[in-house]
Amino acid sequence: MASLGFGLLAAALGVLGAGSSGPAAIRYELNAPLLATGGRDGGGDHGSPWSQPMRLVGTWDGQALTLTEAPQVAQTPPGLPPLCTQDFSAQPEPDSTPRQIEVIDALQSRGVDVLESAGCDRATVGVLVVVADDATVDWITTHYRVNVVSWLRRLPSGP
Repeated sequence: MASLGFGLLAAALGVLGAGSSGPAAIRYELNAPLLATGGRDGGGDHGSPWSQPMRLVGTWDGQALTLTEAPQVAQTPPGLPPLCTQDFSAQPEPDSTPRQIEVIDALQSRGVDVLESAGCDRATVGVLVVVADDATVDWITTHYRVNVVSWLRRLPSGP
């Protein structure tokens, strides 16, 4: 079921693009299944419209991931990074909802979509964003106690 969510999220976010953002662009990666959109049998393994998890590498323009490498079979399964640094036993902090809403609203006002949030402890909110760019992280962490994690993982610079 989690894989299905990644595929839907990947499709909804327009993860597959065309072209290149230039040689100095920051590259990101993620592991996610791909959704087949055509073809005779409509999909991947055993008639499913989803492929096995694939490693996608590309540049992010704020709207879509433009692939800079051909998709390859992922060596690790898809998964989201933890929102909180400590294990909060899947029990969100009971009074964290107003803080979560405030942080989400602040990020959305800057054009940043929040994919998930959680109350980590009495003072800290964990948020999952598509890309945790330096400017956004710097801004939000100066205004709130936030643990920001990214769905797209930044790759080291270089070829």
